[in-house]
Amino acid sequence: MRTGEAFRLRLFANRQNAAIRYKWIVQGRPGGSDADVENPEGLTQCGSSPYEYHYLKNNVARFTADEPGEYQIKLVADLALPDTVNLNYPRSATYVVTIVAEGESQNSGDCNAAPGPVPGLGALILLGLFAVWGLRRLRRQ
Repeated sequence: MRTGEAFRLRLFANRQNAAIRYKWIVQGRPGGSDADVENPEGLTQCGSSPYEYHYLKNNVARFTADEPGEYQIKLVADLALPDTVNLNYPRSATYVVTIVAEGESQNSGDCNAAPGPVPGLGALILLGLFAVWGLRRLRRQ
C-alpha cells in the first residue's frame, strides 16, 4: 500500500449471510502518524459472497496511511443475532491486520521537508561575485 491512498478494509467471517457488528481500531502506527479508519463502526448487510461481507452503502471502512511504516488495525466483530450453525460457538471474534505503507509522509507539518529555492538567491551570488571582482580591480589600479 502507498501513503495517501485509501485502502478498503475487507471483512470476512466463517458464517454466511449473518448480520455482523464490527469495529476497526488502529492499535499500532509509525511515529508521527495520526491516521485513523474512516467509518470504523457499523453493521454489515446480511448478505455475503460467500464469506466476504458487504458494508452498508456510504459506510465502507477505509484506511489511509499518512506515514510510511507498519500499521496494526484490529477488527472486533460480533454476530448481531444468535448463531444458527453452532450454539456453542463464540459470538465475538477479534483479528489484527498488519499493513505496511510505503511512500512519502502525507503530513504537512513534516520538519524533514527540504526547503524550496530562495527567490533571487542566484542574483545575489552573482552580484557578490561582481563586487569581489570590482574590488580586486580597484586595488590593482
